[in-house]
Parts: sequence; structure tokens; C-alpha cells
Amino acid sequence: MTGPELTMILRTLLGDLVGTYTDPDLGPAATRPAISYGELPASVVATGLEAHVDDVPEIESSPGYRHELTLARSWTVYLVEHDGTPAGRLQSAAERVVASFRTSSPRRVPGDERLGIRNQILVTITDR
Repeated sequence: MTGPELTMILRTLLGDLVGTYTDPDLGPAATRPAISYGELPASVVATGLEAHVDDVPEIESSPGYRHELTLARSWTVYLVEHDGTPAGRLQSAAERVVASFRTSSPRRVPGDERLGIRNQILVTITDR
């Protein structure tokens, strides 16, 4: 599975839970669902729940039979609460992702307003 493929799966899985991205540089009507892959332009603003797939996976190698090498890629999915996220939405999204990928592990990052950190859950999905 590639990062763009994972992003397409998440669009189907989380489409009814995510908020929106707005890009003021493209005009007030330029909005789209807040699910992304890779780097976003600095002008993009998220409202509601955001799902973002990191564009560089972690790579693990495992020796196999007769010195064959098996590579596994792990993608990090950031589920982030922005202004306008309804209560319980972050938890619901994390549960859907974890239930859909057997090789996933979630990690909660508590918010800290003083530091500007939003509540989020990082889900690592390994492609084996």
C-alpha cells in the first residue's frame, strides 16, 4: 500500500467525520474535505477534524528464509481536532481507522493550549 492509496481509503472511511480545508489564496469558495497526504500549503486552514497522512513512511526490514529481505512500511496518520470539531469525533475516527487496519497502533497526544497543541491521535499503520 502506498501513501496515496491509504489516503483514498481514509477518504471513504472518514468522509462523514472530517471537517474542511479552506485555502484563502484560492478564494472563499475553495474548500475540500480535510483529508490530505504530504505537505500542505501554509495558506490552508483546517476546520473540524483533520486526517493527514505523512508522506514519508518508516521502513523496517526483516530477514527471511534463505536471506531474503522483507520490507514493511509504516504510515503515520494524524487525526487532529481543530476548532469546530464536535465532541467524540476524534475518538470515533480513531476507532474506525484501528478497526479497519489490523496492523495499526494508536497513540494519543493530549492538547496543550499554551503550546498551541491540539488534541490528536496518531495512528501508525504498517503494510506487511
